[in-house]
Amino acid sequence: MRYLIILEEAKTGCSAYSPDLPVCVATGNTFEDAELEMREAVAFHIDGLSAEGLAPPTPPTTSAYVEVAAWLSFEKDATSYTPLPSRAHWAFLHTRRCRLP
Repeated sequence: MRYLIILEEAKTGCSAYSPDLPVCVATGNTFEDAELEMREAVAFHIDGLSAEGLAPPTPPTTSAYVEVAAWLSFEKDATSYTPLPSRAHWAFLHTRRCRLP
């Protein structure tokens, strides 16, 4: 079975969890480490369920990506640009912006 896992950057490394298996969490120094630890946590959890005579849960979660227009900050000559951080303040976004197609 395939279970969706979410990998997130944390202050001291990376963390992982599965919305389908809320008791399974893992951490690592890198995303790769967290993913490996999460694979082991999921396998351990499924083995534990099996040992108790329980069936593994059917993964109900699906995922999808949405594409949105990117906002970029342009220099005065508009020949170079710097991508804005995803959590930039609205006031900063409001100044000198250009919407990409």
